[in-house]
Amino acid sequence: MTGACGIDCDCCPIFNATHDRELAEELASQWCQDGHEDASPDWFHCEGCHAADDEVWSSDCAIRECCINARGLETCAQCAAFPCDTILSFECDGIPHHQAAVERLRQQAERLHGS
Repeated sequence: MTGACGIDCDCCPIFNATHDRELAEELASQWCQDGHEDASPDWFHCEGCHAADDEVWSSDCAIRECCINARGLETCAQCAAFPCDTILSFECDGIPHHQAAVERLRQQAERLHGS
């Protein structure tokens, strides 16, 4: 499954921790070490972008809101406005897996639109 932003959900530790308590505990420990002292295993819950607002990692995600809720698309690669400023900001936020996600979207858009 691919998120609206191009994240590969099957490789996402937060998505996987939803169904793996041990992984959720490991993530909470890592996040505590990284400065999120109040991180707990219950934080890590996501059923993917197409789930209900209370089942996603971030119910106020601007990418999800635009792509899925406003435009009714599966991923941003399907959008005529791709890549938009929101996706470009996501790509350039310094988080490596966000860069990989947008590259995945570019590849999808190439397959869909041939450009």
